Amino acid sequence: MTIQSVDIRDRTTGEVVDHCKGPTEAGACPRASKDGVVACANRLVAPSDAGPQHWPLWVPPKSRHCVLPWNLQAMRSLEQAEANRNQWLAGLAKEIEYVKGRAEEGDPRFVHLTPGELERVGRWRWSHSHRAKSLDAWERTYLERTRIYLAFTELRMRSTPPSP
Repeated sequence: MTIQSVDIRDRTTGEVVDHCKGPTEAGACPRASKDGVVACANRLVAPSDAGPQHWPLWVPPKSRHCVLPWNLQAMRSLEQAEANRNQWLAGLAKEIEYVKGRAEEGDPRFVHLTPGELERVGRWRWSHSHRAKSLDAWERTYLERTRIYLAFTELRMRSTPPSP
C-alpha cells in the first residue's frame, strides 16, 4: 500500500492547510527543506480519506522524518500475518483431505479410524510438519512487528501536545 495524498492539518483547528503525496519508497519527505525539516513539522498529518488505522499524527517541530510509514508498516505486517495464517489453514485442510483420501483407498494406517480421528491425525501431521511450524513462526513474527509499530504510533498520538 502506498500513500497517494496526505492531508496536513492545523494543530489547533484540525483544518486541512496543505497536502503532500506522502513519503518516498525510502520513507523520506520529498518536500523537506534544505536542512531536512519536513513540510508538515508541528502539524497533524493523515492520508486523505484514511480509515481509523491512520490517526492524525502530530509531527514534532523540526522533525526530519515522516511519521506515516509506521502506520503503513503496521498494516503491511498485519496483512502478512493474516496471509501466513491463511496458508497455514489451507495446508491443514489439504493434509486432512490427504489422510481421508488415504483411508478411503484402504491405507492400513487410516482405514479403521473414525472421521473425527482422521481429522485429528491430519491436524497432528500438519501441525508437526516443517512448513506448518515455519508459517506459524512467521505469523507470530509479523504479529509482533504489528504490535511494535502500533505501539509506536499510539505513543506518538499520546505525545501530541495540547492545542495552544
